[in-house]
Amino acid sequence: MLVLPDGTLFGEGVKGKIKELLLNECNLHTIVRLPNGVFSPYTGIKTNLLFFTKGKPTETIWFYEHRYPEGVKSYSKTKPLRLEELGPITDWWGKESDGFACRVETEQAWKIDFKSLKAEAEAKAKPHWDRAEALHNEAARLNDELKEMRVAAKSESKSETKRSLEDQVTELEQELESVRQQAKDAEATGDRHYWPIYNLDIKNPHAILEESHDPDKLLKKYHELQKEIEATETLLHDELAGALLHHDSVIEEVS
Repeated sequence: MLVLPDGTLFGEGVKGKIKELLLNECNLHTIVRLPNGVFSPYTGIKTNLLFFTKGKPTETIWFYEHRYPEGVKSYSKTKPLRLEELGPITDWWGKESDGFACRVETEQAWKIDFKSLKAEAEAKAKPHWDRAEALHNEAARLNDELKEMRVAAKSESKSETKRSLEDQVTELEQELESVRQQAKDAEATGDRHYWPIYNLDIKNPHAILEESHDPDKLLKKYHELQKEIEATETLLHDELAGALLHHDSVIEEVS
């Protein structure tokens, strides 16, 4: 089991690649979404419990949204999450041995067919990735040709022939730059089709959206969002600082 903040569920870049590895090598069968304050006073941001089994890729991901009990608006150090509150989750859980066959969707539980979503995303991305690969190969060929042309231009003694070769070098440089940019664009297009499937911040489709126009409630919500943003920024800052420290230590060891 992993405990992760919301920011990691929708995070891209390195976080996306880590989630790709997790879902390819493990069956991430359940994500329990927890409300604010479960881990107070250490953090007030929303967190998630990820349950997975190693050995086979993910096909279906179940989500369960744990809600505050009636009369509770937030958890705290003095009013923490109580064990008996998890009773409904235990009753709903089922057995992994039969693929959680008894699970049903409720107001708090829903699932996604990750296997189908991944297959669809890969099908959309593949033509663009294939084009990018072909363009990268073309760029490599042009680069080899350019190297030979530069050598020829440098060693040519006749001024007229030298100018002609230098003009060809310029044309090849421009063509190479264009092909490399096309390859980059094609790869980016493929990535835009593929990587969003690793955004696991899937909201409850059964939740009833309630919108309030009360100024006091809106202001309170704004301050809560600001606190969440600040907490996430602090978390990202700490992660980046740790990564840079590790990077510096590796460089020192190498040197």
